[in-house]
Amino acid sequence: MDYGLKQEGRQVLLVHPGWVQSYMRGELVASADLTPDASAQHIAARIDQHDNSRENSPHM
Repeated sequence: MDYGLKQEGRQVLLVHPGWVQSYMRGELVASADLTPDASAQHIAARIDQHDNSRENSPHM
């Protein structure tokens, strides 16, 4: 079920932000593992890593 994305040269990358500190019901859930900034940095790094692996892949 690729919906024609592969033929168009597109890919889908599923990313989970992790357990992120956030304000739930008006109070900060500080016990979560990641700050929003750290989560965003991890997501950006994962996307960069994926892009780099695509560039170096003989199948692309």
